[in-house]
Amino acid sequence: MERDPFALGGVEQPATADTMAQIEFEPIEDADEICEALSAERLSPKFNSLGVNLRVAGSLADKTKAELIDITRRLVADDEGRDSLFEIIDCLHNAAADTKAMSKLLTAVHIRLMCATAVAATETEGGAA
Repeated sequence: MERDPFALGGVEQPATADTMAQIEFEPIEDADEICEALSAERLSPKFNSLGVNLRVAGSLADKTKAELIDITRRLVADDEGRDSLFEIIDCLHNAAADTKAMSKLLTAVHIRLMCATAVAATETEGGAA
């Protein structure tokens, strides 16, 4: 078994507490930098823009391909619209990348906590606590 099979987004969660209790892992190497990057001061603007991007995505999600093509054609018809279209595309791409990175971190820490909980639960069940 690798030293840390699920460092920031690796393998699927094992099914049993006994299996999870056997998994070994090390702290995430860049945890201090991650915490600094996730400070409220630095994260608030990102979440504000994420909310905007989610609302834009939501408003476009129910459009057919033909409707999106029509919207795109109207936007690229002038310079300001073209700039807006490319900004929307860029913002949606960046929001997707940001949420993927957040999901990897949350998943990695969730699995680690479940492994630790599994150890505690199996110790309690076995009378070792």
